Amino acid sequence: MVLTLSLLANSYIVLYAQQDKVRYISDLYDYVKYKIEDNAYQTLVMENTESTNGGREVFYYSFAGDDTPILRLIITKSTDGKLYKEYLYDNDGNMIFYIEKGGSTAYQQLKVYFEKGNKLIEIWQDNKSFHSIIIEESKHIKAVLSEAESYAVIFAEKMKK
Repeated sequence: MVLTLSLLANSYIVLYAQQDKVRYISDLYDYVKYKIEDNAYQTLVMENTESTNGGREVFYYSFAGDDTPILRLIITKSTDGKLYKEYLYDNDGNMIFYIEKGGSTAYQQLKVYFEKGNKLIEIWQDNKSFHSIIIEESKHIKAVLSEAESYAVIFAEKMKK
């Protein structure tokens, strides 16, 4: 009986900690979106990109105290406007949040929360939350992580020029 209660208490603590992380990431996302609307960030715009089938990629960034560019958010949109993605990065350059609209017939919106860029915290399909995923979704999440890393590299290369 004591062991069962202990396991339940530990599970509750882990779930509560995850909810705090999700709340923090959501608040950061709202803050970054506010700063974008307020034109507080610099932008790097890439048109007719292959990864968006001729669409557009917009990189939003700011500068650290030593003039180091810090990637904040990337928004991509396909030419036809059907596929929309956002990648939110932390101050260390790790993607911590991803949102996708129009990328699947199984859902209208996908939201994925990460810790330190690669550890899945929580995934939302439309208004349903999941803490584990099936293999097909896992492949999609791995592709998203790969895209996010590629975008971070592209950003770093563009900032060197």
